[in-house]
Amino acid sequence: MAFIPVEQPPTEFSDIQREYLNRMVLNINLAFASVYKLPILYTLEEKPLIGKVYYYGAAIATTAITSEGFWGYTSGGWSKLG
Repeated sequence: MAFIPVEQPPTEFSDIQREYLNRMVLNINLAFASVYKLPILYTLEEKPLIGKVYYYGAAIATTAITSEGFWGYTSGGWSKLG
């Protein structure tokens, strides 16, 4: 079962709030990856399947994967989901 830690969000806009949001996005992505049993990838799939969702743990230099998260592959290329 997935677990997403709960914490009170900061009330002012600052670096603290940015860090909070980054932490929450990371926790949500990891929870989804564990529920859907998606392996965390750090290298580009050699032959991605159209319509399949992949979870990348980091950006991959010189590719369309620009940040960690869920990515889908379509006939037009990679798209970040969510």
